[in-house]
Amino acid sequence: TWINTLAPGRDSPSNWFDAVQKVDMDDASSSSPIVSFGDRVYCSPPLFIPKERLGDSQVNDVLQCDEVDGYIAVMLYKADTHTSDFVILDAKAMNVQCKMELPVHLPYSFHGEWIQIPSVN
Repeated sequence: TWINTLAPGRDSPSNWFDAVQKVDMDDASSSSPIVSFGDRVYCSPPLFIPKERLGDSQVNDVLQCDEVDGYIAVMLYKADTHTSDFVILDAKAMNVQCKMELPVHLPYSFHGEWIQIPSVN
């Protein structure tokens, strides 16, 4: 499971999450490096996106896929400039693949849940 967290050693008086990492929910161990985005840059909960597009018959496979074979999408809030970025990381290498600077800021608490629903005919 991918989570947002506090970067180690960073002085964050607000305790706002400023990093992402993968956690093994079976034993609560970290299974990826912690990736932060800079001083006073805070991140939303990360969203895992599989590399392979899943068809309707594969909907449940996303729950069983390897969560490093894809991308991580994160919204960032940059406090110093009061702006936001949308960032996509490679889930295996944990490096930035795409960064879109938004013309407006999104509130730090902006987040959502993605739930697969059956197709409507």
